[in-house]
Amino acid sequence: MSTATRTAIIGVGNIGSRLATRFAQHNIPITVAASNLENAQKVAQQLGQNATAATTEEAIANNDVIILAIPFAAGIELVQQYREQLSGKTVVDPSNNIAFDEQGNALNLNPEGVSAGQQMSKALGEGVHYVKSFGTMAAAELEKDRADHGGNIVMLYATDDDAAGNKVAALAEQAGWDPVKAGGVDDTARIEVFGDLHTFGGLQDTFLNKEEMLQRI
Repeated sequence: MSTATRTAIIGVGNIGSRLATRFAQHNIPITVAASNLENAQKVAQQLGQNATAATTEEAIANNDVIILAIPFAAGIELVQQYREQLSGKTVVDPSNNIAFDEQGNALNLNPEGVSAGQQMSKALGEGVHYVKSFGTMAAAELEKDRADHGGNIVMLYATDDDAAGNKVAALAEQAGWDPVKAGGVDDTARIEVFGDLHTFGGLQDTFLNKEEMLQRI
């Protein structure tokens, strides 16, 4: 696959900065945005000619795919604030609705039986195309290239929108992953923290190649 899709990453923290770096290294032009424009400008300057900085509003207005590399609660607030501007866009959500206790253990903040992805997709306005992806492994692991038994690492995604899913799959493939669809929005729990297809869940820090992953789905 190849893509000419205009892509923005909102958030330059652990996930956003690593995604931006990986995309830029694979010659994928990106816009980076953050609540503090100076932070976005610093990241874009470090990444070179494949990256530009923008405000959140500019990033949404001028790009087709919007990756919300921000915490779950902040993402809910953002999509509600920019509901009209996001119409027609593909919104990619890597978030996990979790917190950590004093011992560093992850706590699931989702209502019983409801995933973060299901909540995010419902928060979006009409005409927005939702895809869950880029959060199926720890942020630092986004830099990893090879599966444990050879081949590219899989980047899972879940969506009810095939056209939007194809855009995200194209981005993932261009960035050096093998994209694999894990299902629809109702399957997003599988690729979130604690899910059977997340490295902080059923995979337990195991990195599968495409053939191995397809046997799990």
